Amino acid sequence: MLTAKEKELKQRYIDIVMEESWKNDSSMRKYYEKKIDRVVETEKGYLIAINKENIEKDFCFGYRLSSHDTEEYDKAQDAAYTAFNIYLNLT
Repeated sequence: MLTAKEKELKQRYIDIVMEESWKNDSSMRKYYEKKIDRVVETEKGYLIAINKENIEKDFCFGYRLSSHDTEEYDKAQDAAYTAFNIYLNLT
């Protein structure tokens, strides 16, 4: 839950972005209101937006770019093997 100050900073940030970039497009305002978690103000008065956590859901794991080029696949396999061994040594 945001404090009154955090809500005010978030709205001020969105107002600035809307005025400078989106010419008060209501759909973009809604987008920013959903996407931004909070806004912090630096000592110099700059506003920095922190986005809500997001899990990417659209991705694909492929074997390789070409059936003739297995180097990329082999490197990925080596990296996975190394990471797994490091994990085993840490536990």
